[in-house]
Amino acid sequence: MREHQKLLRRNIFFLVTIPLILGFLFSPVRAHHPFETGTDSMLQGLLSGLAHPIIGIDHLLFLFSIGLSGFFSLRWIPVLILFGLFGSTMAFFLPSFSGLEACIGLSLVASAAVVAGYLRPVVILPLIAIHGFVLAEVIVGSEPTPLISYILGLTLIQSLLISGGIVFVKNFLAYKKQITIALTLIGLTITYGALFV
Repeated sequence: MREHQKLLRRNIFFLVTIPLILGFLFSPVRAHHPFETGTDSMLQGLLSGLAHPIIGIDHLLFLFSIGLSGFFSLRWIPVLILFGLFGSTMAFFLPSFSGLEACIGLSLVASAAVVAGYLRPVVILPLIAIHGFVLAEVIVGSEPTPLISYILGLTLIQSLLISGGIVFVKNFLAYKKQITIALTLIGLTITYGALFV
């Protein structure tokens, strides 16, 4: 039993420290786009939509962290995705603004506060809309076909990441505090990178 606890603690250590190290290494100003030249075809649009939230560690951690609060169940996924799609749609009508990447970093801090019980889970809804806005910015101005396939890929991968977070964290609820601290540190690092790097 003691060996099992040691192994579990070591796994949690890696679970917390590896994303933390990645948070320091990856600057938020790096493009989260798999194709340097943009998306010109339906396949490129789909692959870009699938890859963008994974390549961007800030988006990946935020989507995965949604399940940590224990409030959101799989039934919430359509609502969460609708808010993300709303944000993505707004990217086609509203101009970008400075400080948006800092908002993404702060969304991880807010998500950690939700997990710790300091903020209500409803805060996640506007935050996922901001993530949707940022995720759609890279595709603004593309032709309709890659645009539609990008949004489809984005919707699919976001659903999978949120589902994975909801299912995964059930095994690690005892380590919520450590994961919350890691999320906060990564969020602050990304925010610092967006503002000062």
